[in-house]
Amino acid sequence: MLKAKTRIFIACLLITQFEVANAQESQQTSNTPKPVVFDTQQDRQHMLDQLGITKLRPGKSGNADDPNAANTDESKANPYPNPRTTPPASNVQPLPAVRKSQTKCESSVQRQ
Repeated sequence: MLKAKTRIFIACLLITQFEVANAQESQQTSNTPKPVVFDTQQDRQHMLDQLGITKLRPGKSGNADDPNAANTDESKANPYPNPRTTPPASNVQPLPAVRKSQTKCESSVQRQ
């Protein structure tokens, strides 16, 4: 009987603590300011102000005579290096050394 009364008392105590915590939380949330809702332009300007950006760099122009014209000349583009003129990489391991290190790693993983 005593254990049941103790359990009921602890349950009532926890419930009242929970109610007090909720009441304090609701008072705190009522004091917070409401969130500001920006449209797209206002949000962009707000972010620029926060970052301290006053002027943006102009983008590439479609006019070939402009100083900031886009480069559309494919002869100037070089996505891949020329293998005949590029020096060989000195840090590349030969294939047998790579295989040996792979088997070492695999065996250490299998042991674990």
